[in-house]
Amino acid sequence: MILPFDDRLAALTAQEFIRDVLVQGLGAGAVVALCYVAITALFPESLWPRVYGAVAGVWGGATLLGPMLGALLVTHFGGANLAGIRPVFYVGLGTAVCTFLIVFTQLPDRKWGITPVARPNLLRDLQRVLKEGQHLK
Repeated sequence: MILPFDDRLAALTAQEFIRDVLVQGLGAGAVVALCYVAITALFPESLWPRVYGAVAGVWGGATLLGPMLGALLVTHFGGANLAGIRPVFYVGLGTAVCTFLIVFTQLPDRKWGITPVARPNLLRDLQRVLKEGQHLK
């Protein structure tokens, strides 16, 4: 669903803007942290440097190319108004659909079910990590 542009969705004061950017930054930091956790959980230790390098390259490329592509689209399609900003969101939608199709078609055939897992116990797990030097996976 595409919402029409509405001034009520924008920050009204500098304090609201700063608060919103802070929340956005916390969310972005959580995404980066999840990437690092997923890398250590999904890849063998011998591949970690390559995967970390690939993730850093993707983040670097997105940091450089994202704003440039957004500015190009907004400028080409009519400036900072509804007509100029909407194509930026269509690019994101297209990217999401392509990503879904690639992942959906490339996943191996397997049954997705719930596997029995021991209930987490924070104190026991901390003891294993701190005293015994075990990694929890």
